[in-house]
Amino acid sequence: AGARPRARASRGAAAAALGVVAVPEFVTAIVASAILCHWLGWLPVLSTPGGGQTVWERPIVLAMPSLCLWIVCSAFLFRRARALIAAHSRAAYVVEAELAGMPRRRVLLAHLLPSAAYGIGQLFAQTVPYLLGGTVVIEVVVSYPGLGYTLVTAVTDREAPTVMAIGTVLMLAAAVAFTLADLAGRRNQRVVAVV
Repeated sequence: AGARPRARASRGAAAAALGVVAVPEFVTAIVASAILCHWLGWLPVLSTPGGGQTVWERPIVLAMPSLCLWIVCSAFLFRRARALIAAHSRAAYVVEAELAGMPRRRVLLAHLLPSAAYGIGQLFAQTVPYLLGGTVVIEVVVSYPGLGYTLVTAVTDREAPTVMAIGTVLMLAAAVAFTLADLAGRRNQRVVAVV
């Protein structure tokens, strides 16, 4: 979609992704829960294993939180990656390769994607804090007893050490993601020369 940003299908996909990104995570979780749990009955309403079971014994409870996070993050990533690839598709070396008669597939694989790899790695790293923040909201909506649910409970109960510990873990996860993305980008010498 980013390689042909003016195509009708690309614009339609971008508009759909914008619609998903514009909706807050808790609304996405409520709508998905209403459709998949209440109307269709495909998934359990609560994301707690219950009956002394663990999540590994009843993995279906992970479906709703995972689906909600996937919907939100994939739309966010699609929009950003599309814009990044569209910007790189106007680079001189990509245009020259197309004018030289290279097949479109080879232009994408040999010129466009390698130069956009660093930016896409950064997009994945930017998604980590977004994903962690969305996790907090979605876990509360679907009643999944995870890190986000624990954070909200700790804030409600005014447990400052727990709030600080969870905040530190979330901050470290984001820092590690950005560091790994930077290290991966530095290994690609072509990207270092372009950026």
